[in-house]
Amino acid sequence: MNDNFGLFDGYENFDYYAYESAATAGIAIIGIILLISCAISIAIYLFQAIGLYKMGKRLNISAPALAFFPVVNLYVLGRVAQEPVDGKKRLPYGWILLGLNVGTSLISLSSIMGTVRAIIQFGERSDIEDLLEAFVMSYMAKSFLSAAASIAYTVFYYIAIYYLFKNFNPENATLFTVLSIFFGFLTPFFIFASRNKPIGGENAGRFGQGYNGYYGGFAPNQSNGYNQGYNTPNFNQSYNNPNFNQGYNGGYNPSYGNQGFPPYTPPAQPENPQQPPQNPNGQ
Repeated sequence: MNDNFGLFDGYENFDYYAYESAATAGIAIIGIILLISCAISIAIYLFQAIGLYKMGKRLNISAPALAFFPVVNLYVLGRVAQEPVDGKKRLPYGWILLGLNVGTSLISLSSIMGTVRAIIQFGERSDIEDLLEAFVMSYMAKSFLSAAASIAYTVFYYIAIYYLFKNFNPENATLFTVLSIFFGFLTPFFIFASRNKPIGGENAGRFGQGYNGYYGGFAPNQSNGYNQGYNTPNFNQSYNNPNFNQGYNGGYNPSYGNQGFPPYTPPAQPENPQQPPQNPNGQ
């Protein structure tokens, strides 16, 4: 454009600065979004880690602090789930989840390395068709193994999640598991909210089914509402306590005599009893 008066000399610089400012603002917005996303992810991770750590510590499992470390925290989750607080034996979900997760990762890594190696060999070998066929077969086999391991991991993971809630929040175990399947981001909050719940449920103490620190069942010295009295050693009932002086025989105990009444003692006989006077006639 022919500008004899110099009216548009600064427009090009203006467009440049406007573009630079927009790009800077866009980068800043993206950075803020990433920071917020990282903060939310860290917060969610900590919610789950704190919940698992608290549950593991209450169940006396080994190394509950592993809940704060990635990957191995699956072992803590599985250990909490497999603890039989209801007395029923369960699978070793800790090792199952950890093994399936590591196995799936190794299969995926092997598939990536195989792809890179095949690309490099394509430029060095002349039998491209044979090499391509071998690569496709290997890739399909690894993909099948990876998919099978992923499906198995997902199934065992949600079974473990259900038993975890069954141990600490049985009233909501089914609801929390279903919501975790469809809304996975809620699982850490459910775990955190259940960490201080009574082990075995609200009624565990009432019916004597609380966790005793080892394999579930009845806690030591714990009595329920049905065995009070006749099953406690210090409850003095007449039919369970030999020293309880009650009943028709006055609490008789052979080793202590009749404790209800003083023992019978016959009157003493004199050593030289007097003889009645005799008649002189012998009568």
